[in-house]
Amino acid sequence: MIKIFGIHFNRPDFVTLQSKTLKFFMKDDYEYIVVNNAIDEKTKKEISRAAEFSSSRCIEIQENINSQAASAYPGYHHSIAMNHVVSQEFKDHDDICVILDGDAFLIKNYSFSESMKNCQFFGAFLQQKGRYWLNPVVLGMKPKEIPDLNAVNLIGSHVYNENPEDKSKDISYYPKKINNMYVFDCPVCSGAVKNVEDYHIRLDTGGDLYMYLKSHPSVKVKRATTTSQITEEAINNFPELKKHGYTSEYHFEIYDGSFLHYCRSSNWDRKNYDFHQRKTKVLNDFLDAIISGETTLTSNYVLKDNEWSSWPEEAIKNHTL
Repeated sequence: MIKIFGIHFNRPDFVTLQSKTLKFFMKDDYEYIVVNNAIDEKTKKEISRAAEFSSSRCIEIQENINSQAASAYPGYHHSIAMNHVVSQEFKDHDDICVILDGDAFLIKNYSFSESMKNCQFFGAFLQQKGRYWLNPVVLGMKPKEIPDLNAVNLIGSHVYNENPEDKSKDISYYPKKINNMYVFDCPVCSGAVKNVEDYHIRLDTGGDLYMYLKSHPSVKVKRATTTSQITEEAINNFPELKKHGYTSEYHFEIYDGSFLHYCRSSNWDRKNYDFHQRKTKVLNDFLDAIISGETTLTSNYVLKDNEWSSWPEEAIKNHTL
């Protein structure tokens, strides 16, 4: 049985919606587990109630997140939850495990068993200055087939290297908890050296997976396609979304042609309440139409490879079939 872990931070309504779309479209035998990553007690209780309503097991992340770490490292709070799931839940499971963003919704019939044949990892490609990893919006793993699973780290780390062309000298830094104290040892963040942009490479959420992949070149990855955020230039490829009021300000994404990512639900870009009401209505109307059979997503559009959405040739040669 596949296990799907939805990481939920601040939208209890998305627990019910995510559960509903999985029940409707997931072809695999699966268990859906809610990972309650809320930082305030009110939201934590609401997410737990939503999980109970959906008849889903709920895991509460108890660790208090250091505010300095959260501000310096992208998605640090989210990464802590993902790492907890990998270390505590993946290790004893003998089938596929999936991490799913709390605002990602299945919109077509889908099977991870079919998608992940002959590979250990599944996800969309990301890179920053030649450092590569998998986007954790939809991230699949086969724990029993992954060597050194305990070395998998999904923190958005900083890579420092004064000779950046030689990736063997890359050193990864991220906040480490030692004796209940956070240690920040990045030489730039600690002020030990001046910030030279080419030497100090900030990787987004999940980025430290780069260090694992680099040191395990035989691990195989199935690449998930992505539209990235559907822009004004790409929007005409999605008449079904336009019909339900989608505009490029909403930043929806499609992964592997089957998962709709609401995107920015944590509201890091500080949109007001009315904006998210409008955006959520577009989402709900579209999902209702998808589930009822009134509409279906027909577009095959995917983002063309660019400097951040692909991988270096050597990594592709090593890790893909």
